[in-house]
Amino acid sequence: MQDAEALAVWLSEHVLAQGHPDEHVNAPPYQRLHDLGIEPRTPDRLDRILASASSAFEERFCTETAAGCALSGALNRSLWLCIKYQGR
Repeated sequence: MQDAEALAVWLSEHVLAQGHPDEHVNAPPYQRLHDLGIEPRTPDRLDRILASASSAFEERFCTETAAGCALSGALNRSLWLCIKYQGR
């Protein structure tokens, strides 16, 4: 479990932050696991780890973007809510 969490953090910070297209995000985690000497996860488990990493990346991106905006508090909160709930 701890390996999966560490992999999700690594993916969100190093792979997803680079803007890799969806079809190219599967190779880096397998390489990372290999480099760390950790047995690869099943494809279903890797999909769940990738989904968790993607969610963490998007939340961090939105938080950092909203924090960097020089907007009023109410407008900034409205923007954040729009971004946060856009795809749900």
